[in-house]
Amino acid sequence: MRTPSSKWSESGGFTLMELLISVTIIAILATIAKVGYEVMVEKAHFSKIEADMKTITETAYSDYTNTGNWAPIELPGDLPPSFATNGLPAWPLPPCPGWSYSWDNFSGFPADSIRITLRRPDMTPLWSSCLQSYGTTCLSLDFYTGLNTIEMSTLDTTHFNCNQ
Repeated sequence: MRTPSSKWSESGGFTLMELLISVTIIAILATIAKVGYEVMVEKAHFSKIEADMKTITETAYSDYTNTGNWAPIELPGDLPPSFATNGLPAWPLPPCPGWSYSWDNFSGFPADSIRITLRRPDMTPLWSSCLQSYGTTCLSLDFYTGLNTIEMSTLDTTHFNCNQ
């Protein structure tokens, strides 16, 4: 009885075409996995920022409840001292290196609002969360830079990239 012969057993390996197809399939799968991983990391960054803003907001409201006043304005990166007694001894670390949060009590200033702002390393604002407005709306103008910031509650995204 004769057994069927195969190319592999005769040549001792795969053809160049078989290897190219295999490498192409692996490259496509790796690309899909990389994109999926990047989206997952961006969603995790956004969730971290949302959680940080919520923690800071809860601390600010607790401080307001205990003192009857909003904490005074601080330079970007400086935490209001009264926040430490209300459970926030230091600013949370944003997911991007060099980024920071700031406490912006602009009551009586042109912005006339109280908010928490996420800032890039050069101190330009990215997003803010309005706690109180003394006008009709929380103005998006940043007092320190004169640039606009985006209110987090109006975002239609759940992704965040450190290069934004």
